[in-house]
Amino acid sequence: MIELQFKIVIVSLIFIVLWVMFFTLHRKYHVALTRQKLFVIRANLFNAALEGKLKFDDPAYELVRQALNGMIRFTHNLSFLRWFAIVIVNRYVHKNLVEHFNEQFSRSLESLTIDQKQLLLRALADAHLQIFRHLMSVSLLWVVFKPLSIVLSLGHQTARARHWAMSGPTRKAQWRRFDAEATYNSFNENGDCDLLLAA
Repeated sequence: MIELQFKIVIVSLIFIVLWVMFFTLHRKYHVALTRQKLFVIRANLFNAALEGKLKFDDPAYELVRQALNGMIRFTHNLSFLRWFAIVIVNRYVHKNLVEHFNEQFSRSLESLTIDQKQLLLRALADAHLQIFRHLMSVSLLWVVFKPLSIVLSLGHQTARARHWAMSGPTRKAQWRRFDAEATYNSFNENGDCDLLLAA
């Protein structure tokens, strides 16, 4: 009987240690890693503007940069639950915010060349991919998705899975809602806003 109780205590302690490691060390590592990758995306965009491929005062450049700043600033708040809440709430409650962002972004892209549009859209797509990876890494679903990602990479299906997660009209609309949220929050200096990313 004592041996069984000892085993239960040991297993419980191991579970607690793993739980703490996942929600502290593992999460902090992935927050820092995601922020670093977003910094690189933003720096590459800045370098493109320095090289004259974009103008610093282009409204589209400013919007993408603000969206990236919002993503960097609130990476520590992101989880699958919050991402879905952002998508759903912005679809129904903050509809005007998303429509305003979409209208402003579309209008700002009109004056750019094809190469400039591709630079900005590629930066956003790369940022979305990093956020998606972050969500996969800090979620408890990671336990399921990590082995799945290994199987997909062994079968050379990673590009197809990435395409599925990032493409299509529905998913693009979901990511655009997230961009609107990130842009709005990057303008809010103290983070006090009624939107979910800064909550």
